[in-house]
This record gives sequence, C-alpha cells and structure tokens, in this order.
Amino acid sequence: AYRYESGKYVYKKSTTLPVKDRYSYSRYYGSVTFSKTGRWRIRAYHNDADHAATYSTYDYITVK
Repeated sequence: AYRYESGKYVYKKSTTLPVKDRYSYSRYYGSVTFSKTGRWRIRAYHNDADHAATYSTYDYITVK
C-alpha cells in the first residue's frame, strides 16, 4: 500500500493474504487496516514456484 504524501505515493506497508482456490480460479481473501486517512493506491503481487511473478494494476482508494 502506498499513501499519497507531498505530491507522490510513498510505500507504507504490505501484507500476505491466503488464497482460496474455488471453481478452477483463485481468489484472495483478507482485510487491511489503514493507519491514516488520505489517498492510497494498492495492488496485488503474485509469485510462486510454478508461475512468473506478476503485479495487478493499481486500485486507488480514499480513506476517511
């Protein structure tokens, strides 16, 4: 997760979430608590022995 500060996004934290394989595709479940209000951007990262490491596109959220 990156928080928007002083005109740029600054890395703040990451977490690991479990994956649940259901109906031949994967879903990630979990929750993240943001410590501060403001604009954030988040994305998923996947890496395992059977696949190349990949990132999702960013999602942008506002924490009030």
